[in-house]
Amino acid sequence: MVGTAVALLRGQVQRDDLLWKVYEYQRLLAQASVFGDRLGAESRNRLAQLERDLEQGAQVTPSGPRRRFARASVDLRATLKAGGRVHPVHVVNLGGGGLCVEPAPTLQSGERAVVKLTSAETGESYAYPVEARWTKRSARMSTMGLPFVGVPLRTLSPKK
Repeated sequence: MVGTAVALLRGQVQRDDLLWKVYEYQRLLAQASVFGDRLGAESRNRLAQLERDLEQGAQVTPSGPRRRFARASVDLRATLKAGGRVHPVHVVNLGGGGLCVEPAPTLQSGERAVVKLTSAETGESYAYPVEARWTKRSARMSTMGLPFVGVPLRTLSPKK
């Protein structure tokens, strides 16, 4: 666990560290939208640092504009829950602003859902509220882009 903390302080991102950074960024962003200027200096500084960390490496997309946040290619098993339906999915990329899943669940653009992931390293579970934005389908696979909306939740793993 100490190694994880040291890696975060040095800005090194490992798969499970990225889950934590995205969670912490989205949580602080939600607090900032509620508290505005009353958000404490430590929280404002941490939010700014996370934003810089998550923006590092952002690329120009094929359609032209630069993505705000870099995306990390990942292969994480997850569930997506929407409208009482639960879909098993794989998160194929993750960044500060959202994620992409395969196969694309049957959602309409704008439909809200919750993606749940569990850290293989810590056993902590994360629930990210998302909104269906786009779907790309091919003969072999379908992918859906889901930006984050709302406040994420984290559940600590039970002590052993």
